[in-house]
Amino acid sequence: MTTITADLFPTSPLALRTADPAKQARVRLFAAEQAMAAATVRDILLKTLAATRNLAERQAVMRTAHQEVTTWRYTLAARATGRLGTGIAYSAERFRTPITASTTNYDRLGPVGRLRDGATWDGPSHTYRGGTATPAYDAMATYGKEAAARFAS
Repeated sequence: MTTITADLFPTSPLALRTADPAKQARVRLFAAEQAMAAATVRDILLKTLAATRNLAERQAVMRTAHQEVTTWRYTLAARATGRLGTGIAYSAERFRTPITASTTNYDRLGPVGRLRDGATWDGPSHTYRGGTATPAYDAMATYGKEAAARFAS
């Protein structure tokens, strides 16, 4: 059986909304929590699925496992003091709201100023100004360039 480790959960650059290496390291530690949760769910699934007799039972087991993981992630988010960065208000509820239930589930592509560490809101221009680039900012800028190039061809 494959050992589930933190290495299997690389941190998305979109989670790295700070230029501070110490804060980035703290964000990356979440991979260890993900690995522990994944190993627990895997063990439960292996044991439970081995005892199921039909498709309906297997589907019920999978739905239950998904709900337990969703609840685990929501509980962690509810305990958090917020996310790093500026802009959109933090809401733990988004971790248990299905994508299909949200009418505002989108991300801007391109240089998103609120993802710059220390950026400040400029009312007259309706943009974030200044700050230091973060991995999240760089990723969104790259994604924006790639999307523009794709639509240009």
